[in-house]
Amino acid sequence: MTGDYAALYAAEIILPIMALVMVVTPRLRLSRIAMISAALLTILGILAHRMMLLYGAYAVPSLLFTLPESSSGAQLGSWGYPISTGFGALGEPMFAATTAYVPTMIEVGVALLPLGIAVFVCAVLMLLARAYPAHER
Repeated sequence: MTGDYAALYAAEIILPIMALVMVVTPRLRLSRIAMISAALLTILGILAHRMMLLYGAYAVPSLLFTLPESSSGAQLGSWGYPISTGFGALGEPMFAATTAYVPTMIEVGVALLPLGIAVFVCAVLMLLARAYPAHER
């Protein structure tokens, strides 16, 4: 595999397959660490898929508009709707057809929030299970 997104594509395919192998292997299925690892591998595979969608969406102009014919009758074709770059420095473009994207720390935090909540709930449940063990009958 080659290309800009080859590593993400490989992660999207390989990580969930690794998790599946861990889940169906009887010896590993009994290990709590292996099951947590399988869950994390699955989450990382899903994240790789989402990143492939995100980067692809920002790599090409998604809003195209057709220009009317010129006075000579020539078709001017379709142009990408310009994206404001936010730069106003002398000599720098104010608009671009595509833009690079790097998530901000807030976006990363929002993406990781569900995982953090799940880890917190599991930790609380494990502490409660230790504090109140099941009674044998």
